[in-house]
Amino acid sequence: MRVLRRILVALAAVALIGGGTPTAAAAAPSTAATHSAQDSARVAETRPEPRQSAAIAGGTLVTVGTPGQSCRVSFTVTTGFVTAGGCGTPGATVRVGSVVVGSIAYTSLAYTLATTLPTVTLHGWVANPGGQNIPITGSNETSVGGQVCRVGHTTGYRCGTIQAKNQSVSFPEGSIHGVTRTNVCAEPGDVGGLFLTGSQAQGIAIGGSGNCSSGGTTFFLPVNPILSAHGLSLVTS
Repeated sequence: MRVLRRILVALAAVALIGGGTPTAAAAAPSTAATHSAQDSARVAETRPEPRQSAAIAGGTLVTVGTPGQSCRVSFTVTTGFVTAGGCGTPGATVRVGSVVVGSIAYTSLAYTLATTLPTVTLHGWVANPGGQNIPITGSNETSVGGQVCRVGHTTGYRCGTIQAKNQSVSFPEGSIHGVTRTNVCAEPGDVGGLFLTGSQAQGIAIGGSGNCSSGGTTFFLPVNPILSAHGLSLVTS
C-alpha cells in the first residue's frame, strides 16, 4: 500500500513538471513579441515627416498667414527676407506655394521682416519680370541727383533720379519718416519692389503718385537703416 502511494505521488509530480511549466514558458515569448510590435508601431507613428525645401530671392511671391496675404520679397538677408510693411503679423506662417518657409518676426507700417527655416535657400539677386535676374552685391547709398532704378512686379524695371532724402510720407494708417523721394514711376502692384543702383540695393518702394504713362513720384525706405536696426546683412551674389 505504501509502495503504491509513493508511485502515485511520483507520477503526479512528473505530470506537473511535464504539463504546467512548458505552458507558462511558451506564453512568455508571445508577450514579448507583442510588446516589440507595439513599440515599432509607436516609433512609426512619431517619426517626423521630412521638411520640404524652397528657394527665395527678391521678387519671390510668398503667402502669409491664413487664409493668406500675398506679398513680394524685397530683398533677402542672413536670417530671411524683408518686404513691404503690413505683411502679416508677428508669428504668422510664411509659405511659398504650399511649402512652409518660415514666419513673420517683425512688422510695421514701413517694412516687414521674416525669419526662414534652415531648409530654405536664400539667393542674393532680385527677379526682373521680362528680363534677367539682377545680382545684389552690396548696399552703397546713392547720393541725391544720382540714378536709381526700381524692379516692380507690375511695371518691371524702371529708372530715374533721387530727388531728396529724409522725407516723410503720410498714409491713412500713419506716417513713415526717413524716406527717399525719386521721379521713378510706379503703379499698383509695384509696392515692395526693390530700388537699386547697378547691383547696390537702395531701398523698398513704399508708395507714390502718378503712373508710368505720364510719369510720377515714388518713395522708398532705405535699406541700410533696416539692416542696422536688426543687426542683419544682405545676402549677396
